[in-house]
Amino acid sequence: MRSNRSGGISVAVSVSLVLFVVALFAVAPLALAAETPAAKPPVAKAPAAKASAAKTPAANGPAKEAPKLVGAWDAVAATPQGELPVVVTIKLVEGQPKCEIEVAGAKQVVSDEKLAGDVLSMKVSYEFGVYDVTAKANGNALEGTWQGGGYSGALKGTRRP
Repeated sequence: MRSNRSGGISVAVSVSLVLFVVALFAVAPLALAAETPAAKPPVAKAPAAKASAAKTPAANGPAKEAPKLVGAWDAVAATPQGELPVVVTIKLVEGQPKCEIEVAGAKQVVSDEKLAGDVLSMKVSYEFGVYDVTAKANGNALEGTWQGGGYSGALKGTRRP
């Protein structure tokens, strides 16, 4: 009986070892493939660079205007219930505006950020509605409007130092 058991153990160990080796060789090429793209991005990005150079001047315009808006702004939204403190943070990500909004200290969901000339527009989810917000920088002053849910108002702010 002992020879059967040790033979069974030997077979089990051999099968486990074979499965381990097979798995190692099956996974190793995947791991290497995952590492290889790091060496290839210049080749993959070259066509994208050519495509961006082929954009029309109007498409290149927002990147020129965005730096005026990029930064953090302390603002106030005029509402029917009074002034509402707002912090607007605007970044430029891959040539497109990306905004973060805090209303009364709570982050809100921002979507559909667009830059048309020097006017930034976005949609902000707040409480139970989605509000359209537009803003324009004038030096260190931010001026804009918001509207939604049958209401509208002004948005005014100053650039944070």
